[in-house]
Amino acid sequence: MLKMDPDAAGTIVTMVRQAGAAPEGGLRIHALAGATPQQPGVTASVSATPADTDTVFEYEDTGARVFADQATADVVDGRTLVLAPGGGEQPAFDVE
Repeated sequence: MLKMDPDAAGTIVTMVRQAGAAPEGGLRIHALAGATPQQPGVTASVSATPADTDTVFEYEDTGARVFADQATADVVDGRTLVLAPGGGEQPAFDVE
């Protein structure tokens, strides 16, 4: 299971709202090439809906949703999604 840092969850909700996505929208993450559970890394973008085969992680306090394909879900299992330092205007995410 992927956990979410409260700051990351709040940023996801803001990004989804600013993108004009429906309430069922969320952040889609993809494992970087070569990412492993020991050295995870992800890219992220707003998505209107999850794919039928996605794992959906939801942060109950804010309603933030993260969508991940099975390979990515395996890489981030047991980790926490956080805001990456130095994200600039476009927030970046990392897993710890």
